[in-house]
Amino acid sequence: MHPHLILIRHGHAHSNAAGVAGGPNGCAGLTDLGTWQARQLAAHLAQQTSVGQAPPAVYASPSRRARQTADIVAAALDVAVTEVPQLRDPDFGDGDGRLWEEILSGFPGDPSTRLDEPLLPGAEPWPAYLQRTWAALDTIVDTALPAVVVGHAETVKAAFHRFLGGPPNQRMPIKVMVDNTAVTRWQLMPPRLEGGLPRWMLLTHNDTAHLAERAPLTR
Repeated sequence: MHPHLILIRHGHAHSNAAGVAGGPNGCAGLTDLGTWQARQLAAHLAQQTSVGQAPPAVYASPSRRARQTADIVAAALDVAVTEVPQLRDPDFGDGDGRLWEEILSGFPGDPSTRLDEPLLPGAEPWPAYLQRTWAALDTIVDTALPAVVVGHAETVKAAFHRFLGGPPNQRMPIKVMVDNTAVTRWQLMPPRLEGGLPRWMLLTHNDTAHLAERAPLTR
């Protein structure tokens, strides 16, 4: 079996519900819905994992919502959680805890066309976020595959950017949607010819089959 990298966005969070930037101050963890989503995901992954084939660890962003999701997944897989600080979401600077509507309305223009500029004072420019996230993913891949990573929508987008091969200050030619607890699977393929390089192949993206069952009434 070829090695896999499984990327997961955290469950529905209070910061999602409130529409605020969920940095250290703005993140209040998972909602009841997000906890249910994480439990559905954990049961789904455990069912798919063969005996003796569990990943060595679940790697997680240190944000409260990602760590809560990772703890639920890791318990179902009977593995430990390894926090990776570089997997945190982008640093929002003065925008931490503020409404996204306010943050974006105060930016002069379209942020996707001005990637080198921070959204607010103290915020992290997108290329800087990509480079630290790429470094974290590279370390995880070099350490052990298969690997499960629980992070943010931006984590999944960063992996796409990395594997498509674009420079960090260049806008991706595709728009990537990532739902809460969605699973994206990449497979590292060996070179087809002698002297060639291994390549990443996308197996699934934004897989939410584990949420097919109707969610309970939650808050």
